[in-house]
Amino acid sequence: MSEPLLLEFGNTRWKLARAAAQGTVEFIAVGSEIEPLLAYIQSAHASYLAVASVAREEHLNHLRDACSGRIDVHEATVEVGYDITLCYEDPSRLGVDRWLTLLGMRPAKESVAIIDAGTAITLDVMNADGAHLGGWIAPGFRLMQEALIQKSSRLRISEQQPVGLLGTGTEAAIHLGCQASLQGFAAEAVMAAKESLQEYPDRIILTGGDAKLINKKALPHGPNGVVEKRPHLVLEGLAQWVTFQGLS
Repeated sequence: MSEPLLLEFGNTRWKLARAAAQGTVEFIAVGSEIEPLLAYIQSAHASYLAVASVAREEHLNHLRDACSGRIDVHEATVEVGYDITLCYEDPSRLGVDRWLTLLGMRPAKESVAIIDAGTAITLDVMNADGAHLGGWIAPGFRLMQEALIQKSSRLRISEQQPVGLLGTGTEAAIHLGCQASLQGFAAEAVMAAKESLQEYPDRIILTGGDAKLINKKALPHGPNGVVEKRPHLVLEGLAQWVTFQGLS
């Protein structure tokens, strides 16, 4: 039987992968338009599609309709258990993407600070016993820029990384200022995790499409701590969920 497909379906883009051995994933593609995604799914002859979605309901319905009669779709939702104790009084209010990052990191049995830089930038802290201590949510890199340009018709978003530390034009200055905000969020997130855990986390994880904008070498960490970029951590968690569900 062919391997299942794993889909992270976000607000602004999607990521597609195949499940591989021991909870790892084989990344396939990323995009923002839904039609290329649907074309790939329909031609892949996969055993099923596992989905982690925070997309708008109309986009998810479009995906369901396109897959109906062609491939079974299994949608991950936040669940209690899996050796993780969630701090939310109503676990369903925790985004499935955030929950899956916790699930993706749980096999290591380490304390962890997970910083996910996507449409929003989020922090989640989990101790070595699997207790989720909570986190932060703030506007992501693109949203910060859009918040500025919406106030002036003269401003634009720079699509390229400016050269140097200081912008010599308005668009470059906006780009670098918002990137500095990401870096500041990440640094403060580590210190908040340290205070909550009463020590530095064993591992600091940077994930999400804009994690590349965060300088991991500049983040505070303990002498034995690890700062690691895991760009597909939501998909890794989805692969773990598939295994727990007995779908693989």
